[in-house]
Amino acid sequence: MRSSLFVEAQTGELILSRQLRSIVNSHDAQAVVLGTYAVGGNNIYVTAKVVRTADNLVLSSTNYTLPLNKDISAMIRNSR
Repeated sequence: MRSSLFVEAQTGELILSRQLRSIVNSHDAQAVVLGTYAVGGNNIYVTAKVVRTADNLVLSSTNYTLPLNKDISAMIRNSR
């Protein structure tokens, strides 16, 4: 799905709504998981949501923090 993402410097990866609708339709998805993360000094702050595709209602959401250790730092570097 990497080719369906729009990457903008300093903002992260954004999926375009018309591409999302196409993906949802082709897979008959009832909900999608969306999220963001921000890298801090010693932590990574993560937000995740489950969104119903029919009406964009947020069914569930959570925020959590991960310690910025060597493993997570390597994953962040490799995803950029």
